[in-house]
Amino acid sequence: MPAETADKFLEEIIMSVKNPFSFEAATSLRDEEVVEWYVKDHNLSRAILSKRNILVIGNRGSGKTMMLKYYEIVTQRNAIERTNKESEGKRDDGECEYFGVYIPCNDGLLLKRESSLYEDINSKAISRHILTLYLLYYFSKALSRVEDANPHVLSDEEERSIRTTVGLSLGCNISDENRVFKSISDITRNILIDDQVTLNNPNEEPPFKRYHAFETLIYPFLAELKDKEAFKDYHIMLMFDDVQYLDKYQMRTLNSWISIRSHDYFSFKTTITRKKDYELFTLSDGAIMEGHDYSAILLEYSMHYPTSDFGKLARDVVKKRLELINSGSSPESFFPMNPRLEVELKECEKRVKFEYLSEHPKASRKQVNDHVYKYAPAIYFRDRYERSRGKAGRPPYSGFDILTYLSTGVIRNLLEPCFKMYDKVLDEHESKNGMRLIRHGIQTRVIQEISKEKWQVLREGISHLVPGCAKAEDKQILNLFDQLAILFRKRLLDPNASEPRANSFAITEGGLSEEEREHLFKLLDFAQQAQFLYVRLGTAKDYGGLEEYYVPNRMLWPARGLDPHGQHARIYLSDRVLLAATIGQKIPYDPKDEVAQEVLFDG
Repeated sequence: MPAETADKFLEEIIMSVKNPFSFEAATSLRDEEVVEWYVKDHNLSRAILSKRNILVIGNRGSGKTMMLKYYEIVTQRNAIERTNKESEGKRDDGECEYFGVYIPCNDGLLLKRESSLYEDINSKAISRHILTLYLLYYFSKALSRVEDANPHVLSDEEERSIRTTVGLSLGCNISDENRVFKSISDITRNILIDDQVTLNNPNEEPPFKRYHAFETLIYPFLAELKDKEAFKDYHIMLMFDDVQYLDKYQMRTLNSWISIRSHDYFSFKTTITRKKDYELFTLSDGAIMEGHDYSAILLEYSMHYPTSDFGKLARDVVKKRLELINSGSSPESFFPMNPRLEVELKECEKRVKFEYLSEHPKASRKQVNDHVYKYAPAIYFRDRYERSRGKAGRPPYSGFDILTYLSTGVIRNLLEPCFKMYDKVLDEHESKNGMRLIRHGIQTRVIQEISKEKWQVLREGISHLVPGCAKAEDKQILNLFDQLAILFRKRLLDPNASEPRANSFAITEGGLSEEEREHLFKLLDFAQQAQFLYVRLGTAKDYGGLEEYYVPNRMLWPARGLDPHGQHARIYLSDRVLLAATIGQKIPYDPKDEVAQEVLFDG
C-alpha cells in the first residue's frame, strides 16, 4: 500500500474512534450509553434504591444526573438485559423492583415564571398546579416508554380504567387513538402549554377554573397503577433533577409532597447543586427535616488519595472507559507518571527519611512515614524551583494519581483532561500502537494548557457566567485567587512552613463589619457557582465540631507550579485578610504565627 494511502487509511481509522472520555451531559446520552458508562460502586448510589426520600447534593459534573438517568425504568431494563447476557442467563428475574421516573427541573415549561405576576395566594396555587401537571407529564411519558417496549403490558380493561380515572381528575376525556400512557402524556403537555399561554395575560380573576394538586391528580393515578398486575410490585421513584431551578412555591410544593409519610409505594429522589440554594419550607410553612423526612447524599469528596472513596470511584470510571476501547491498560499504565518525576520524588523521600531519622532515631515507623509523606514532595518542589533559579520551570505533572487530585473530587473535572489528552493523541496520529497509553509529555502539556485556560477565564471575568456578578467584582475575584496562589507558593517553598503543601483554607473572624463580610462571602459564592471554588465540611481545629472550608479548583495550580495534592490540610485565614486580598493586597505570611491543620480524618 502506498505511503500516502496508508496515512489516509490510518487517519480514517483514527477519526472513527470515539473518545471514551467524553463528558457530555447525561441527558444527551442514549440509554445504552448510560448503562455502559455509569459506575455505581463507591459513590453511595445504592441509597437511591431504597424506599426513603433522598436528597443528592453535588456541583455540576459530580454525577447527579447520570445517577438518576441510570435508575430510570427503561435504562434499568437495558442494564438487566445486559447483565443477563453477560451472566449467560443465570439471572432470570427480567424485572426490577424499582420504577424510576426522571423529571428534569430545567425544562422550559417549568422555568416560565408567569405565576409571579399574580397575587401571592394565586401564585402559590398556580405553582403547585403547574408542578403537578409537569409531574404527570413526565410520569406518563416514562410509562409510555414501557408500553413501547411491551405493548401488551396492560389489558384493554386496565387501559379503560386508567383512562376513566385520569380523565375525571383532569376534567377531560382521554383519547383512545393511542395507547393509554401516550394519550395521557400528550394531553397533559397540551394542558401545560395552554395554561402557560393563559398565564401570559394576568388579570384579577384566578386564571384557571380547575387547579390540580398531588392529592387530586397524582394519588388517583398511583392508585390505578398499584391496582394493575404489571405495576403492583414496583416501588415508584419520582426523581426530580436540579430542583434549585424551581421557583419558591414549587420548592415548597415539592417539600410538602416529600413530607407525606403515609405511603410505601412511592418516594422522591431529588438533586441540588448546593444546599444553600434550596429552601426546605413546605406550603404550610413547616419544614422537612434531614433524617426524618429525607436522607442526604453528598456526591463530592474531600479526600482524593487512591484508596479513598473518590480515588476508587475515579479509577473505576476511567477503567470502564478504557474497556470501551479495549485498550487492555489499567488507568495507571494508560496515564503513566513521568519516570524522571518518579525517580526524583523517591530520592527526596530517601533524603527526608534519612534526615528525620538522624534527628529522631527512636521515631516509630508511622512517625517516619507521616513525616516523609508531609515533607518529601514539598522538598521536591523547592529543589526544582532552586534549580530553575526562580524561572518558569514547571514540574512535569503526569500520572493517574495527579489527574485524580486535580479533579478536586468532581468526576467531570477528572474526565476533561483525559478527554483532551486522548484527543491530542488522535490529532497527532500517535495511536499506531493501539492507544495503549498517553505519553507523560502529552499529559503535562494538556494539564498546563487547561490550567492556563482556567486563569484566562478568571482574567476575562466570570460575570458573564454567573447571574448577579458585576464586572467590578470580576477583578476582585481574580485578585483573591492570585493572592491565594502567591501565599500557597510561599508556604510550599518555605522549609519552616507547617503543612507546606496545604492549598485549602478556612475562614476566621477578623472584625469585619456585617456589610464587608457579606460582600466577601458574595464573592466566594460567585466563585463557587463558576466552579473555581468548592466548599467542604471538615473537623474544626478545636475538635469541637464541624466547619466549612474552601478548596480552590486544583486545576488552577499547575500554571503556578504548585502541588495539586494539597496534603489533606488547610490553613486559617481571617475574613479581613481575604477581603484585603480582593483589592490586591498580599496575604501576610509568618510561619511562627500561622495556624494550620491536617484533615486526614475528614470525609
